[in-house]
Amino acid sequence: MKNKPKMLVAISYFHKKKDKLKLKKSRYKRSSRKVKYYSNNDESLIKIVPIKNCTLKDIEETLLKIFPDKEHTFIDEYGNEYLSGYYNVTPKIKKTLFEKFKIEIDIESFDCFIGEEYESDI
Repeated sequence: MKNKPKMLVAISYFHKKKDKLKLKKSRYKRSSRKVKYYSNNDESLIKIVPIKNCTLKDIEETLLKIFPDKEHTFIDEYGNEYLSGYYNVTPKIKKTLFEKFKIEIDIESFDCFIGEEYESDI
């Protein structure tokens, strides 16, 4: 079987530039949500497609429809909520994301995952 390129639905956070005393209050700032297409051969980035009006709650609700018996988010010591782990985009998740956000995810040609990505500017 031929290796399929990977696609990652990424929810990104960027670190706020704050002094260390204020870091505990709000450690990360949300950025736009994106669909990232990666090559399976060399894991290079192929393209990025933004998901408009997408929140962590939207992703959690999508996952709860498919996996109702599992916790999908966790809260860190600073009170920030995150998606716990990466999830393979199944046909049901693909359908739900299309209905809610009108985005096409090509799970036939790519290995697709939904998860979070963190970036820091420190």
